[in-house]
Amino acid sequence: MIILDSWSSRHYSIIDTSNVFLDEISYEPGGIYHFRGGISVYESKDEEDQIDEKGEQIAEVMVQFFDEETIYNDNVNMVFVADEVDADVVNAIATLTMPKHRSFFEVTDFDKRLLPLYTCYLERFYIYPQFRNKGYAKYLFKNFEEILTYLFNTYIHGFVVCPKPQEPTEKGFNNILDVDGKILERMIKILKKNGYKRLGKSEFYALNCASEAYCEAKKQH
Repeated sequence: MIILDSWSSRHYSIIDTSNVFLDEISYEPGGIYHFRGGISVYESKDEEDQIDEKGEQIAEVMVQFFDEETIYNDNVNMVFVADEVDADVVNAIATLTMPKHRSFFEVTDFDKRLLPLYTCYLERFYIYPQFRNKGYAKYLFKNFEEILTYLFNTYIHGFVVCPKPQEPTEKGFNNILDVDGKILERMIKILKKNGYKRLGKSEFYALNCASEAYCEAKKQH
């Protein structure tokens, strides 16, 4: 059994009722159109009366969520919103939204068309070394869409990711030097195994969770 510990940077609007309402309200893109969410995955000690007691950490996941409905209704370019985050995210979203990749990311599942969808940039998906090759990555990838929907109350259009070898430090995570390219090769192999496809000749890989084929396959598992 595992324990999922989540957090997010969702922004909420607070209205000061002691002041007169403004004719116009100016919103900063970072507060309205996207938020960041993280999940720390732990072992459950699974002892009597301690079933929710955290054990050793298994994985660390970080995602940037982009609210498509709000972005499109406000006629805002998602690339401009992504530019509020960092260079990796804006490059990923710019690549994903290129006209030549549009057909890949179309919403073709009828039920998904009726939902407020989010595009997600997978910022980090790190399994700690002692828990690799034990099925945890397989479980998380297989149920990732459902986990995010449950924890963050979001419906997922799809994911885009730039695979980069990383390792944890005292101050967070840093990219590491992959001299022979074998770590990156393994990461790409895992992504492809879980349905991710390369966007042209770019360094980015994406998964469309709103395609009819994807949704039909999920129903059969």
